[in-house]
Amino acid sequence: IFNNVNAQSNDLDTLIVTINTLPTGMDIIQVCGGQGMPGRIALRRKMTNGENFDLCTGYDLNSTTDQTHAEAHVRKHKPLVIVMSPTCTPFGPWAHLNKIINYDRWHESYKVAAPRARFCGLLAQLQIESGRYFLIEQPATSQLFEEKPWPYILRLHSTHKIIMHQCMTGLGDAFGYLCM
Repeated sequence: IFNNVNAQSNDLDTLIVTINTLPTGMDIIQVCGGQGMPGRIALRRKMTNGENFDLCTGYDLNSTTDQTHAEAHVRKHKPLVIVMSPTCTPFGPWAHLNKIINYDRWHESYKVAAPRARFCGLLAQLQIESGRYFLIEQPATSQLFEEKPWPYILRLHSTHKIIMHQCMTGLGDAFGYLCM
């Protein structure tokens, strides 16, 4: 999903063209970005890369202190795009079944993931209000978008949902075959 207030089309190519025509500054930060692959790709494309707010980089986005720091960073540095990849475990395709057959484990997972999902929504809303962009990676059927403020964000005319199958990125299985 991305927010693109000036786009005539709702595809990723349009977003990239738009980004390449805007003034320079901090291009990208990551939230729940793991090892920071989007940032590495951005650097190869000569984009400026800001922070990666993730547990593996020392940020616990379930901590209000770290959330405050991340939000202040966004407000100060005004990144063009925030790329977010919050965990999908309690929200993804298997979550419904897991909630039924092992509610306690599902609920523990939800208690960890839901605050991050809501925080990502807050950052997306901040980007929208500032005329900037966000991307969030989630399974197509993710229930994360039922967490506030995501229902509001999805209703906005400027928010576009794009489903991109992982095989389109060249993702392969252990034997090198494309995933389908």
